[in-house]
Amino acid sequence: MITTAKEFFREGVKALHIKNYRAATAHFEKAVELGSDNIEHHYHLAYAYFKRNALPQSMAIIRKALKLNPKKLKTYNLQNPYAAFFVLAAAIHESQGTRDKAIRAYEKAIRLNSPKKDILEKRVESLKKQKK
Repeated sequence: MITTAKEFFREGVKALHIKNYRAATAHFEKAVELGSDNIEHHYHLAYAYFKRNALPQSMAIIRKALKLNPKKLKTYNLQNPYAAFFVLAAAIHESQGTRDKAIRAYEKAIRLNSPKKDILEKRVESLKKQKK
């Protein structure tokens, strides 16, 4: 029986790997409930909602996570979680056709020193070209 936030998180990751996004969402929701100080739980929950095309729910989780106190946060191995949230938000804005918001979110991730800075800069450049 699963009882801890970390166990729910692990089950959510397993569900993501087999593309069972509904189960992943349920597991990550429970992980957030039990371990709300771990920003990685929030990120994966937002990502699972994104993969289910539940974009408003995904954005709500992102907004909530970005308000958490960074000094009290825990993570397993997510590098630069705030940058990761902005990359996910940018992907959501792109899928909704709001290019300007996507560009701003990618630029924020770049300023936060995302480990994927080079890729993000190319994506921003591409989006700006599409606007013309």
